[in-house]
Amino acid sequence: MTGLTRDSQQQRSLTVEVTLENTASESEIAAIKAAFERAQVDAAISASYQAKSFGAEVVIALVVLVAVPYLKAFFGKLGELHGEAFNDVMRNLVNSLSRGRTKPVVESRADQLEILLEDDLPDEAWRQLRDGEFPSEAELNQLRFDRNASRWRDAFDLAKEEFEGE
Repeated sequence: MTGLTRDSQQQRSLTVEVTLENTASESEIAAIKAAFERAQVDAAISASYQAKSFGAEVVIALVVLVAVPYLKAFFGKLGELHGEAFNDVMRNLVNSLSRGRTKPVVESRADQLEILLEDDLPDEAWRQLRDGEFPSEAELNQLRFDRNASRWRDAFDLAKEEFEGE
């Protein structure tokens, strides 16, 4: 967001760290920075993630990581800042971060939890994030939105159910 006043910059209290793959272009970095600015979030962006591989096979592909101090506080503050526009702000951020190749993860080291975001989440998923209605722990420390149950769940439990259902 260009033209921020000094007062609006001081009111902005959300700060995140964003880690991108080291092959991210300057234009991709600029677009992501702009998306966070529109969301009124200060973002420290680094393109330092090195994909892990053995030979020609990529073992750990690109993960866009957004690190925040506390998940419920982060989503709650974004909800306060944007009110009814919260869902659109979050979709815009996810679309900017996805870059057509990956799903972004919001991580809190303090909470020891990650939330996997997808660009086509229903309004209910965004409402639950804004209102802090998600589990505070998970077996593998990651939550995904369960579209069948319409709630955030442990990603391990969902994967296990998907595997057993095949």
